[in-house]
Amino acid sequence: MKALAFLFAELCIALAGFGLAAFLRPARAVSRVEMLGLSLLLGSGALSVILLVVSQWLRGSALLVTTTALALALGVSGWWRLRTAEWACLPGTRLFFAALAPILIVIGWQATNHPLTADGLFNFEIRAQIAAAHGGHLPHAFFSDASRTWMHQSYPLFLPLHQTWIY
Repeated sequence: MKALAFLFAELCIALAGFGLAAFLRPARAVSRVEMLGLSLLLGSGALSVILLVVSQWLRGSALLVTTTALALALGVSGWWRLRTAEWACLPGTRLFFAALAPILIVIGWQATNHPLTADGLFNFEIRAQIAAAHGGHLPHAFFSDASRTWMHQSYPLFLPLHQTWIY
């Protein structure tokens, strides 16, 4: 069940990024591998921003449904924009996609079985767990609590929000 939830979370990230990449696509033909990379990078940032903004008003299931709907809407709008696009052909594309599946399986297993560690990553992990425990939202008290100064409240929120989405 964890694996399906992880795959769904990553699919939402990729769809949100695909929508953004479709609108930011250059005039030249782009390969599918390039579009996949852009989708994952842009989707991670887009989903973090969506969570940051929407979590100000919604919590729990409402946040989950709204974030998923926005990610799917971005993906559908990107597909609609690129439905007749011309794609560049790169050698080794099939090999890349064949190797991608086992890589994602290993990353998924790693992400679900081992939390982030080390100083900064430990702080990101705590933020993600706090946000997940509060329905996807970091409470405002987290940033003003003097007992949490060791957690570096000024660290950026994008990685913790990305991980919160996966949780």
